[in-house]
Amino acid sequence: KDEEAIKYMAKYKITPDKTFGVKVPILRSISKKLGKSHKLAQKLWELGYRETMIVASMVDIPDEVSEEQME
Repeated sequence: KDEEAIKYMAKYKITPDKTFGVKVPILRSISKKLGKSHKLAQKLWELGYRETMIVASMVDIPDEVSEEQME
């Protein structure tokens, strides 16, 4: 958790609730290591943290996402 990044986010009106303050380049690196997985993406999304949902969008397989999930 990066408290300084969270303060920076709040400065720009990004809600600091449910966030770890991890920068997107790090999330991209994590996503590459994880590879593609719809099941993993669903679990990450359900956690509800800003970063887990970003990683979920990076590792998901678009053809496996239902219309209901898109909504």
